[in-house]
Amino acid sequence: MIASAVEHARAAVKAAPEEAQGHVWLAVALGRQSLREGSKTKLALSKEIKAEVDRAISLDPGIGRAWHIIAVWNMKIADLNSFERMAANAVLGGVPKGATRENAEAAFKKAIELEP
Repeated sequence: MIASAVEHARAAVKAAPEEAQGHVWLAVALGRQSLREGSKTKLALSKEIKAEVDRAISLDPGIGRAWHIIAVWNMKIADLNSFERMAANAVLGGVPKGATRENAEAAFKKAIELEP
């Protein structure tokens, strides 16, 4: 079911690349996929999740769900353990920069402000 969601979301982005919602739902589907993956795949997916949610926010900064996704992304990256950080060095060339609990908190607040 998750693979189907990713496939459909990719099709939505391809059909309407300038629509923010497709990018949001692709980030959601990839996030769900990452929950079932090992550390290396999870870290590789995190890069795509971040790119998709950043694109969504650039297209429509008023989507609370997008801010929620970026908040969760910040928390997950900021909370990587030492093994996951070593894997990130191997897979991504390092842990993505800028992911902090403070950024997560700010994004959660923005999400709540937009969609209480």
